[in-house]
Amino acid sequence: MRLIAGLGNPGTDYALTRHNVGWDVIDCLVNRLRAGEPSTKFGGACWGPLNVGGERVVFLKPYTYMNNSGVAVGEIARFYKIEPRNILVVVDDINLPLGRMRIRSKGSAGGHNGLKSVIAHLNSGDFPRLRLGVDPCPPRYDMAAWVTGRFSADDRRVIDRSIEKASAFCLEWCSSDAEKLMNRVNSCDVRSVNGEA
Repeated sequence: MRLIAGLGNPGTDYALTRHNVGWDVIDCLVNRLRAGEPSTKFGGACWGPLNVGGERVVFLKPYTYMNNSGVAVGEIARFYKIEPRNILVVVDDINLPLGRMRIRSKGSAGGHNGLKSVIAHLNSGDFPRLRLGVDPCPPRYDMAAWVTGRFSADDRRVIDRSIEKASAFCLEWCSSDAEKLMNRVNSCDVRSVNGEA
């Protein structure tokens, strides 16, 4: 069994912000799969298990707020006995330009509080993570205001393409792994004509 968790914050104040692109990817995925209404028994919106590519997959949007995302991820992982290597976490990344994304099979939090919480509650960093670029915080701009801010109209069009592409990569991951997807994901740039760098 596998788990795909998109990190974000609940509430209308955070909807469609940079910090919520992980949630947006999950929304795109469950819409593609026509998954219906979620349950909320694991501290978040939860769909599944669904059959995707021959694997049973659970989709999660934690309601525990970004800095405590690991609470919900850990709870559902323990309930279904899902190993960290079978958990894909989708997050925003201020170190990547808009339109780019990166996938890794394991690693550190890289300064991302949501990933830090997931690592703490899984007691492991050995889980794949898919990062979507949202652009660095501008000089002399408050970091919290940047990540909880919304995109301009032009940037919204770019991030929407990133979300679509990321959701396709997530579906591929269900029957593959991060290592096999790495070259294509890490060279993807949705701002280019063909989506490749």
